[in-house]
Amino acid sequence: MAVVTWMGIFPLASLAVAFLFPLLTALPFIVRMMVLTILIVFAMYWIVMPRLLRWLAWWLKR
Repeated sequence: MAVVTWMGIFPLASLAVAFLFPLLTALPFIVRMMVLTILIVFAMYWIVMPRLLRWLAWWLKR
């Protein structure tokens, strides 16, 4: 599960830092990190993780 979680977190965090971080530079660091982590957790829980678990069920259920 740790590998599957990393497979979801790494691309999301990379995209968030590449595209959203520059847009949020006017915000204080803590607020910026709160926004980014909320978006990453939301995307992981509702979008990415269900798909990863479905696609990799053959590997996880061994």
